[in-house]
This record gives sequence, structure tokens and C-alpha cells, in this order.
Amino acid sequence: MGASDNLMGGESTFMVEMRETEELMRQATSRSLAIVDELGRGTSTHDGAAIAYSVLEHLVGKGPLTFFVTHYAHLVDAFTANKAVQSCHMSYIEHPRIAAVNEANDRCEPSAVTETATKAKMACTEITFLYKLAKGASADSFGLNVARLAGLPEPLLLCARKRAARMRADIESKWASKYARDLRQAVAKAYEAAS
Repeated sequence: MGASDNLMGGESTFMVEMRETEELMRQATSRSLAIVDELGRGTSTHDGAAIAYSVLEHLVGKGPLTFFVTHYAHLVDAFTANKAVQSCHMSYIEHPRIAAVNEANDRCEPSAVTETATKAKMACTEITFLYKLAKGASADSFGLNVARLAGLPEPLLLCARKRAARMRADIESKWASKYARDLRQAVAKAYEAAS
């Protein structure tokens, strides 16, 4: 746990993390306690998620008591049916509020993050973290709320919130297109088989 690097030795934070992960996987037994925190950051999302999935699968098979912290929601979904894995999250309280948004400019340019820009209202949710472990997966990673707590300016957070919503919609659209294509292919195969 905890990010560090060895730049003088030619090792990035990610390389140090991978070396530590290799050591954990090699030494862990069914009598071990393994704590893995946000494995896979420092590389592309796909590579990081794939590494995290593979390491968790290995640890579940090897049997140590494992606390595996991740923001990869699809990783949580992949292990839902596994009785050896229990999902938990740090509990929180949601506080809905309305925030101003610059509709005319959805890029994060200086003009988009000024208080004087033309504004519209956007529903936002603020989170209060309770630092208490609760059963089940979290509904979101709440990174924008952490950024708010860290003091990033509100106009910048609103711009980021809009961008995140657009990225989610794009991903959902691609999944819907793939599902529709797969469904068309299945119907075509069924039609051919019936002919």
C-alpha cells in the first residue's frame, strides 16, 4: 500500500507496484493476509484493469484473506457470483444540490471555468464519506467529490462532471451497439438454422 518509486534505480511507481505484486503473489499462502490497494494505476485503464483482475483471480484461487481495494466497477461485477469474494465499500451519505454550469462552452478552457460565464443549473451530488465499511459495491468511485474536498475550483469540477457524463454515455452507447449487433447476428443464425 502506498505509492513510491525508485527513479534513481530506474523504476517508476508502476514498476515498483508490479515488483511488490509479484512478491505478494509468490509468497502468499492460505495463511496470509494480502492487502492490495488500487492495483493497476499508472498504466492504461485496460491494462490496469486486466492486471487487477488477474491478480485478484490468482489470490482468490490461492486462498489468503485478501482486502482488494479497486475503483474498477467491472472487476467487482466479474466476481459477484464467486462465493469466496464479498464486496464492501466505504459508506457515505449523498447530499443532492444544484450547481451552475456553463452550457455555452463544455471544454475546460479558461473562459469555461470563470465565475462570470453564462450559467445553467445542473443537479450534482456531494458526498460525505463516513469511513465505515459497509456491505455491497459502491455506486460510484466519487473521484469528483474527492477533488472537491481537495479544493479544486467549482467551475472546473462542473466541467469535469459534464465530461465524465459524456464519457459514460459514449461507453454505454458502444455497449448498446455491440449488444444490438450480437443480437442481429444471433437472429440471423437462428433464421438460417430454421431454413
